Amino acid sequence: MAFTTEQLRAAAATKLHTITPTSGGGAATVDQLSGSAANIAQVEINNSNNASTTAYLKLYNVVSGSVTLGTTTPDMVLPCQGGTVITYAFPQQTTFSTALSVAMVTTGGTAGTTSMANSVTVTILQG
Repeated sequence: MAFTTEQLRAAAATKLHTITPTSGGGAATVDQLSGSAANIAQVEINNSNNASTTAYLKLYNVVSGSVTLGTTTPDMVLPCQGGTVITYAFPQQTTFSTALSVAMVTTGGTAGTTSMANSVTVTILQG
């Protein structure tokens, strides 16, 4: 998975993460966006490249090395139907008190280790 982080000059957010998770239908990867506490204000998932497959963004409140995909229970799972773009807004922000790690897979819940067939772009606005 590739991602970029930008420092923002806004009252509501301090970082904008743009993530392109591993694709190709193989094993998905877990990426750590923050090694310490993080607040999330908004998440946008662009799954327009996968017409019929729902994408599931899994968010974990631990460092990436502590996540075993398919075994570690995510703290939050955000679905995005195939061929669509969805935005999740957290007006009061949601807090990950330890760290923020993410993975994009084809199965919701705890199960699922397979990456999407085609790229999905995720943008996370961190407060």
